[in-house]
Amino acid sequence: MSFGQTIKKLRKNANMTQEELAELLSISPQAISRWETDAAMPDISFLRPLSTIFGVTSDVLLEIDVLHIKESVEEYRKKITDLYNQHQYKKMLEVARTAHQEIPNNMDIVGLLAFSLTSGENEKNIKNIDESILLYQLILEKSVDNILRFRATAALCRLYNEKKKNKEKSLFYAKQLPKGYIQTASYLIQRYDLLDDEDKNESYKNWIEQYTNALTETIYLLADPNGKNKKNDFTVEQKIELLEKQLQILKIVYGDKLLSVNREFYEINRIIGCLWILENQNELALDFLENAVDYAIEFDEYQDGDSYSSLMMKDMECDKHSLWEGKAVQDMLERLSTQSRYDCLRDHFRFEAMISKLKRKL
Repeated sequence: MSFGQTIKKLRKNANMTQEELAELLSISPQAISRWETDAAMPDISFLRPLSTIFGVTSDVLLEIDVLHIKESVEEYRKKITDLYNQHQYKKMLEVARTAHQEIPNNMDIVGLLAFSLTSGENEKNIKNIDESILLYQLILEKSVDNILRFRATAALCRLYNEKKKNKEKSLFYAKQLPKGYIQTASYLIQRYDLLDDEDKNESYKNWIEQYTNALTETIYLLADPNGKNKKNDFTVEQKIELLEKQLQILKIVYGDKLLSVNREFYEINRIIGCLWILENQNELALDFLENAVDYAIEFDEYQDGDSYSSLMMKDMECDKHSLWEGKAVQDMLERLSTQSRYDCLRDHFRFEAMISKLKRKL
């Protein structure tokens, strides 16, 4: 029996009309009707007065519907995740709003709505950004789920930095997150051998993937190839060396069968090529740009569901193409064809061969 059905049954057992119950709760009869038809859920603040009116404990009211709510939340989570993977961001937001109307006080649903508001083209609307910020702040105010709170904090850091251009507030939220303390969940689970044997390998591979991503992304930031850090004193050649180290680490972890990691190899090789152009080393630039073309092609051609073959990641499935917008080959062709930085290479036969190779793959 759903929460609404329970309220309806208790009201009728008390020989009470919707209008009479609404008057006792100082709300409209329409609100009672929406509860009883499961079109909406009451605010948690109504549990105590409802318990008093019907002579039951709030635990009884909650236990009746807790499984129903949990199942509904998971169904909405799956729908929203599927739409996100399909890049259907407007539909995703519609579903999230429906979920929030149906289960307004569930913080998981609040988080899904906040995320949907700033996914894809939805975040172009400044009102969506403001609403998302308010929802994430509501999570920090009301939720006791640490994981949900961490996600909300990280999201607020990003939104204030990228959308509101408020570095001070972004830094404030960044500092609320745990620092690099050694006793993380993965560390403790490994140290005290808390996993069953059948779960260990998959968990270890997931942690290796997470740590590798964190390490290589930090190396990229250290190299600062886009020159965002005015105090960075690395030479161009030193930046290239750091980026090559990043690729070496990825190769060690994932092996020769790169699958979805080809996307990172494509992007880093292209960036290194651009750095060599800055040094007027056109032949070296062409070497890395040719590599980038090959990795872009390999990225577009791997199959979803393929598994890595390295010792560390053996049998672990790669990321699906749907996590990226557009094809790497199309991205590479557009950059080479339109960006002025490549003008110094445009008449070189190797550059022309790259353009032809990319066009054949489209």
